[in-house]
Amino acid sequence: NAYDLGNIELSYFAKNNTEKISKISAQTINEVNGEYVTSVVNPNDIFDVKNGDDYNTIKFAFPNVKVGSILEYQYTLTSQNIYATEPWFFQHEIPTLNSKYETKVELYGVHTKLILGKRLQAKYSNIDRKAYQFELSNIPSVNELKYVYNVEKVSESIRLQFTKYDTYPEFRKDFEKYNLLNESEFAVKNYAKKIPNGSKDKGYRMSISN
Repeated sequence: NAYDLGNIELSYFAKNNTEKISKISAQTINEVNGEYVTSVVNPNDIFDVKNGDDYNTIKFAFPNVKVGSILEYQYTLTSQNIYATEPWFFQHEIPTLNSKYETKVELYGVHTKLILGKRLQAKYSNIDRKAYQFELSNIPSVNELKYVYNVEKVSESIRLQFTKYDTYPEFRKDFEKYNLLNESEFAVKNYAKKIPNGSKDKGYRMSISN
């Protein structure tokens, strides 16, 4: 039933407050007598349901869904899992007018962008490693992908995968200044011992221990 597409479920890993979903907004857009009319999902009709020991599910339904309705929603997922994220799918069972994926990583590290789909790969072929915003428009239904057993393996999507930690930028500058980036642990410890202590000392302090 196509009307079931108006029922949205967003699962997240709630155990130990690892993830949470917030800032949810949703609306149905219908064309009535040549004008667009919006029906907003009431925040009181958005439910956070416990789903087992580890997961919760956000559930809500779009109002006034009709043939030709535009279903629009957005939300923010905050996660403490730095190693891998759930993939973001730009392509769905029904055609998508616009899909935007934007992340903010508060970590000195490097993430590899695993991109699937011809359109995403073409648009972001020369992607900068610091880029964390991706967007596609007028995306056809996944049903148009022919002779594919698992459409999720080839549909337009992106996943961030943690690759490595990046040295704290200010320390990196100091290490480069004293040519310590490629030095041994012994040399770095000797350098650390020369850093003065005391509340009146200015600058960064660093201690290294076994």
